[in-house]
Amino acid sequence: MEEQMTSTSVPLMTYNFHGKSSLYGQESFQRRGLVCGSDMSIDTDSPRSLLICPKRVEILRDNGVPDKNIVMLVRSHPKTLLLSPKKFNMVLCKVRKMGLDPCKTQFVVAILALTSMSRSTWEKKIDVYRRWGLSHEEILAAFAKSPWFMTLSEEKVVAVMDLFVNKLGWESSFIAKNPTLVSYSLEKRLTPRALVLQFLVSQGLIEKSFRSTTFFIASENKFLQQFINQRAESTQILKLYQEKLNLSR
Repeated sequence: MEEQMTSTSVPLMTYNFHGKSSLYGQESFQRRGLVCGSDMSIDTDSPRSLLICPKRVEILRDNGVPDKNIVMLVRSHPKTLLLSPKKFNMVLCKVRKMGLDPCKTQFVVAILALTSMSRSTWEKKIDVYRRWGLSHEEILAAFAKSPWFMTLSEEKVVAVMDLFVNKLGWESSFIAKNPTLVSYSLEKRLTPRALVLQFLVSQGLIEKSFRSTTFFIASENKFLQQFINQRAESTQILKLYQEKLNLSR
């Protein structure tokens, strides 16, 4: 029978946003503000305390997820642990089949991503990436590397893929192999740097076949030093870059 959130429920775990602990529970969770007790335990000083069935915690632990990552899951999206055990197990099985390591942060991020959308929404996002020539296997592999790859809006995905594939001429498969690229801001990062890259290619300063994640993910200082400041045309390039950045502010 499905667990109900009532006073007769099986043991519940209390997470206190103020970091207070209960008299019950395991020491490792007490240190992190998470408590497992034999009864429903509510901190009366904290009306925002959350009641979470520990069975989900046990499932995560049985699957090799370390406590620190379980804590992260509870703190960021506590409602995830209120899923039915059946649905929760289904999500975990799906994540494991994708090859994600339970010890890594990406594992719980993938759980968050999958539980944050319906099956139909998931399929719609798969279709969006497929329209850019990616196979189902490539999309799942990208998700395994960076689960946020599937949490972006359709508009953001289309805009980012249009920038890389149509404007820069990069292969969609390169983006799938480096999925963190799509998570950066179009206005503040991707578009201004793409403009610099287009200029460098047009002037013959960089080969058209150039492909580099560093160009887009490098810090501002590293980007300026590596791709702009060392060039004779640095003043012109920097002006072009800063004008585009200013438009996004």
